[in-house]
Amino acid sequence: MTDYLEFTTINTPSIERRKLDVGDIFINQVRHTKCGWIIRSKNRHDWVTCKCGELSLDGGSWYQAMNGDITNAENHAVMYNELHGVAA
Repeated sequence: MTDYLEFTTINTPSIERRKLDVGDIFINQVRHTKCGWIIRSKNRHDWVTCKCGELSLDGGSWYQAMNGDITNAENHAVMYNELHGVAA
């Protein structure tokens, strides 16, 4: 599975990201406060689960879908930098 962070930076403009099929989320990750694991979805439909199995994350750079114990999830998502379609 390809990790989009291998070929983009936080300043990659959206017009260039779309050519690479990359969305608007630079880092899609959450921390499960019960087990302490930080999980990161590296691509669209990359469903990952924490070590205790109670929290899952999906979406890569396109969306953030959490399932399970979301009340104990700390969102650590980082968006790409944008300023009118050009790199900041």
